[in-house]
Amino acid sequence: MRGESHERAILLQRGAGEPHLGHDPWPADAAWTQRAGDRDGPVEETIRELEAILSDPARLRAVISTELESVKQQHAEPRRTRVVHDPGELFVEDLIEDEELVVTLTRAGYIKAVQADAFRAQARGGRGVQGPSSRKRT
Repeated sequence: MRGESHERAILLQRGAGEPHLGHDPWPADAAWTQRAGDRDGPVEETIRELEAILSDPARLRAVISTELESVKQQHAEPRRTRVVHDPGELFVEDLIEDEELVVTLTRAGYIKAVQADAFRAQARGGRGVQGPSSRKRT
């Protein structure tokens, strides 16, 4: 039933090294081998059961449904937030955050909007900071 390769694997697992051909190195260990074979029975039965579930789509859906129902019963709680319908209108302007902007229009027709807090306040009426000129006028 099991064959020589299974016995060799058991002996190697127990540290016996390579078994000698022609005789059993542990004649009294036949009982241990039988007990190891008995433990394989339930595992093989479980494997057959799982393969049967995977091969039958209706049975697979039933197992999934049962397990999901179990999870639902374990973790289900009433909803903490309320979902209400608001019949009011929503405009694009409502989505834009209100903030102070400085809008600049150049002589060339370009428009730029910058947040007001990006500018420094001038001290005592001075001319302020002059940046480099970006275009020469002719």
